[in-house]
Amino acid sequence: MADTELILSNQLDGIIPHEISNEIIKQVMEGSICLRNAKNEPMTTVKKTIPVVVNVPGATWVNEGEKIKVGKPSIVPVTLEAKKIAIIMTASREALRDPVANLFESLKDAIAESFYSLIDRTILTGDDKSPFKKSVLSVATGKAVAETIDPYVDISNALGVVEEQGFSPNVLIQAPKLKSKIRKYQSAGGTTRADGINNIYSVPTEYTTHFDNTKALTFAGDFNYMRVGVYQDIQYEVLRESTLTLEDGSTINLGQEDLMGLRVSMRVAMQILRDEAFAIVKPTPNLHPTA
Repeated sequence: MADTELILSNQLDGIIPHEISNEIIKQVMEGSICLRNAKNEPMTTVKKTIPVVVNVPGATWVNEGEKIKVGKPSIVPVTLEAKKIAIIMTASREALRDPVANLFESLKDAIAESFYSLIDRTILTGDDKSPFKKSVLSVATGKAVAETIDPYVDISNALGVVEEQGFSPNVLIQAPKLKSKIRKYQSAGGTTRADGINNIYSVPTEYTTHFDNTKALTFAGDFNYMRVGVYQDIQYEVLRESTLTLEDGSTINLGQEDLMGLRVSMRVAMQILRDEAFAIVKPTPNLHPTA
């Protein structure tokens, strides 16, 4: 039976049809600011070891017959391990009669958004359940710039922290609530300081709600020193008799409420290679006291 004809009740678990899986992965890669700006490593296995140049050794002039001085090893092996992330959606049990391909075609946008929002939030500010050893917040906290009343000063200082270490930030990631503040301070002394809100100091600037803005307002970084990878297969499993705990703490018994659960999971890897390639602007409490 072809995938387009396969009914969900006849295949309660498995891999999402290849074409739809590829579309979901493409949307995740495009929707995630972190995945889009980092260096991507194709992954056909859950683990992949790659050689990474962490320091470029200096060249030297050499006379005929002279030995070339060799610096310390600057190529190190880095292991990317794809970690599982998953979502569970509930639906009427009537969906069990739907073809697998049709069902996931209708759900692919929602699945992709759920995945890339979680991926960015975990990479940027992390959480207690993060499978990654580092987040941008954890490596940049020691290089945090305190928020001032002028966002351009803050951004310049954060970029400067990264640049002083010899790196070139390739993206600024910011909380959307900074937009109005940036527009307010866009000109100073009759001089325009940015080409709109999406290009500040010649650095592409993106905005997202997919991080904890009580911990950081701006991330400045050279994301070439972040490696990411997405393992290709996306799996699903139908849950019919489970009791699910919702975000608000309440529960749903699928059998009693004539529902089914659809668990979808994929695997993503991430490694930060150089901590000093990232900096943040940290919010200052009560910076703008009310009158």
